[in-house]
Formats: sequence, C-alpha cells, structure tokens
Amino acid sequence: MKLSLFLLAISLTFPSLTAAQVEESKAYRVAFSGFAYVPAEIPGGLYACQSKIMAGIKNPGVLNIAVAFGYSDLADEHFDLTTDAMTMDTVIFNMTNPCVYKGQGFCAFKLAEGKEHQVNRYTRELITAGGKLTVNIYTINSSYSNGNSDNTGKYKDLQNEQTRTARDFYGWALQNADIVLYEGHSRDGGGPDFGPPRLNGSGTVDYPWYHANRPGLKFLLSALDLAQRKPLDLGLYSCASRIHFLDSLERHASDSKLILSTKVVEGGKTKAALLRTLESALNFECDPDLRARLSDTSFVIN
Repeated sequence: MKLSLFLLAISLTFPSLTAAQVEESKAYRVAFSGFAYVPAEIPGGLYACQSKIMAGIKNPGVLNIAVAFGYSDLADEHFDLTTDAMTMDTVIFNMTNPCVYKGQGFCAFKLAEGKEHQVNRYTRELITAGGKLTVNIYTINSSYSNGNSDNTGKYKDLQNEQTRTARDFYGWALQNADIVLYEGHSRDGGGPDFGPPRLNGSGTVDYPWYHANRPGLKFLLSALDLAQRKPLDLGLYSCASRIHFLDSLERHASDSKLILSTKVVEGGKTKAALLRTLESALNFECDPDLRARLSDTSFVIN
C-alpha cells in the first residue's frame, strides 16, 4: 500500500457523514471509505437466499461469523505503523451503529460480556422465516500496538502472545465458524499472517522466504483439513488472494464460497469489500447480489 493511500485511509476512518445525510439517502455506509452502496440497487432483494444459508449453518439457530485481522504493517513503505486495529475499529463502528433501513442485518450488534476463544464477541438476534437466529461476530486484530518497531522491540513478548491468540482463533474459526473472513497481507503467497513480517537486509519484507516456506497458507490448509464441515463462506481480503490461493483452497474447501481479490488492492477497497460481504451475508442475499456489491472492488466470488 502506498503511503499516500494509507494516509487517505486514516482520514476516511473517522465519521464524515451527518445523521441527516444518512437518513436522507438511506444508503449503506461503508466506513466512510467512499464506496457507498444503495440497498435499492440489490437485484435479488433482501432475504432472497435465507433458506439456503440457514440450511448450511453448523448449529441450528446460531450463525457464527469470524473476522480476523492480520498483522497489517507498512514495512515495504518503510513506515513504522500497523493498521489492523484501525480497520477492526471501522468494522465494529459499522456493526454497532443503529440500523438505517428496514431489514438491515449488519447493524445494532452489542458487545457480549466476557470473551470467547480469547476474542470479543458481538451479538444480536435476527427474525427469520424459521424463527429467531442468534448471530455472533467474533473479531480480533494481530498487532499489539500501532508501532511495528515497538512490537518487535519493547513489546516483543506481548506481541508474540497477541500473534498466537489471533492465529489460534483463526484456526478455530476455520474449523467451527460458518463464515470466516481474513483481512490483512497475503505476503505474496506466504498466506494469512498474524505477526510482524520477516525482513531482509534493506528492511523490507523478505518475500523469497515467504515464497519458499508459505507458513500462513500451510496453517490455513491444515486447519481446513481438520474441519468436519467447511465454512459456508471463506474470504481472504488481501492482495491478489485469488492468484495466490485459489488452487489450494479449491482442493481443501471445495464446498465453500470463496471471496478473493484478483490483483493488488488498495486499503479502501479491501475494507469496502469486507464490509459489503458482511452486509450481504446478514441480509441473506444471493450470490449475484454480492457480486454486484463487489463489482468495483477487485474482489470476486469463486
């Protein structure tokens, strides 16, 4: 990600729409990233694929969604900052906001007491044709602080613990959750990464090492192989994830709907694609509707 794009993403993290503007347009807000989507444009309509989705969840009456934010450093730009906590806060801001249109599912979530699997859980009930559905959204980010040098220096032990917690949660989610979404780096094929990057002598990411070892991809596939039932939806909101991971995921999660990017993606579009996926899933929309939502983000359904 270019530094200028990162700074733009920061400026867009904070609210810029007034309540009156939101009420007037009834448009879905995508974390102020500039990618607003108007619900009236959904071709199939809300709840069109409710029965299909409900039939596929692992625990009747409960829909578990896991959103794991990988370690989002800017080492290649020589910028000592991580952004995963800010991206997670944007998602939490959207899902805890009041609903802005009838039938909206991705809104009005409340933080549950205590932690499960060492991560926060946000929950609400939706009314479906089959009765009440409890929806849980689990979230965790990977960086202990917003400074990469601090995370590899004075906070090293705390960062190692945070990395383990995030990675272990992702492994649990791949085996147990209904929808599993990862946002972060692809490490040029190395796979989802929850810790500070391995660097070369110039202080940038050591991509040849990631090409040779692919630690994140190996972890992802091993966890999928342990799952009795694969996730309904599996999304990797990272650069060129379709190029890097599609072949492997089709072998190890052939029944899952895969949401992947076709090229290197700027941060705003990655965030927009993630939020639109959550909005679509909790509106029980069909695949063509999600494709329409993602049409300008470089993310596709496979």
